Amino acid sequence: MSPLNTKRFGIALAIVASICLICIKSPTFGQQVPFNQWVWEHHPVRKIKYYMSDSVVAWLNTEHPTYDEVLAKLGDGVFWQAQDQSHLTYWLKSPYIIGLAMYTLEIDFDDDGSVKEASVVFSD
Repeated sequence: MSPLNTKRFGIALAIVASICLICIKSPTFGQQVPFNQWVWEHHPVRKIKYYMSDSVVAWLNTEHPTYDEVLAKLGDGVFWQAQDQSHLTYWLKSPYIIGLAMYTLEIDFDDDGSVKEASVVFSD
């Protein structure tokens, strides 16, 4: 391989690596996107859930689904749940590489089992 081809290959490799890093760092370029159940459950970058949180919160607060409906749609990737089925927490993302700060989706349920309130909360 000639030095010119080696240089071109190196530049192409650097561009591909840069694109991959950008996509991992911010899979939606910082924009909220509509909820997609398959992407929510299978996307390799877990923080994609944060970028779907606006549409999830809107669905939860307008439709008031039951506990079981929420688990069916959002999956069992629950970060924390109350034993009495009054609360679910889903991890969305951490803004820092190191530390305990995180964004979570907090869902509270009424006594009848339907969503009472849902919101995204930042905890540090």
